[in-house]
Amino acid sequence: MSDVATGARFVEPPVRTVILTIFFRPVDALQVLHLSRLRELWRDRYPATAGLPPLRPHRRAGAPDGEDDDAIWPFPYLIFSTADERDAIGLQNDRFVRSWVFEEGARYPGFDSLYEDLVGRFQEFRAVVDEEIDEEVVVTHSECFYANELAPNSIPETLVGVASQWQGSAGGATLPDSHYSGLRMHIDDTGVENCTLELMLDIERDSTALNLSSRFAPPLTDDGKIEGVPDNDGGISFAHEAVIQSFLRFTSDAMQKSWGREA
Repeated sequence: MSDVATGARFVEPPVRTVILTIFFRPVDALQVLHLSRLRELWRDRYPATAGLPPLRPHRRAGAPDGEDDDAIWPFPYLIFSTADERDAIGLQNDRFVRSWVFEEGARYPGFDSLYEDLVGRFQEFRAVVDEEIDEEVVVTHSECFYANELAPNSIPETLVGVASQWQGSAGGATLPDSHYSGLRMHIDDTGVENCTLELMLDIERDSTALNLSSRFAPPLTDDGKIEGVPDNDGGISFAHEAVIQSFLRFTSDAMQKSWGREA
């Protein structure tokens, strides 16, 4: 795993799952049949498909005007994936999602490779929407999620270590009867402008997961307009930068050394 802005690079990063999401204003005229060309375009790489109930509209979706009494059939959450479901595209009429799972020898290739794929697939989606219904996809914001697997350690030491950015000590405390513990933190000051972050630490007897989810969302103007959001990627690079900086803050020097930090 590497990042140009922070200069952080790891030989064996603990990344297990990455989910990159670009959000946009709902395209109400979009129907599933409009995306049949994507099915053909992605068939070889993503032979498995599924349709699920739609995810809840995001906060920047905009409220309906209430003047149209015609019922709108909800657009499902569509999934295009590899046979093993470890590489997938998810989409509905207000978001575009790319997800990867790195397990059993699958190596995390670095953010740059995933970013290039995300942007390329998103442009393919936009091109189909433009050709089918001649409607613009208005990008609103983005989210970057990384799930990391940490080495087993004392539950108190891990909880206190993450909460204190590895500046504090559990003082020898033990939790012998605990089979699960967790920590949740919402961070407004990530060091990256317009980015917030959710930290989720889950500790079980045989596994520890440090999940980081960052959102890039510049404030709306007084009249509700969206400004300062890159149209091609929703600012996902900024959200990723917030994840990287937080990853370095909430993992110890010893952990980073064990993953082969090179810079």
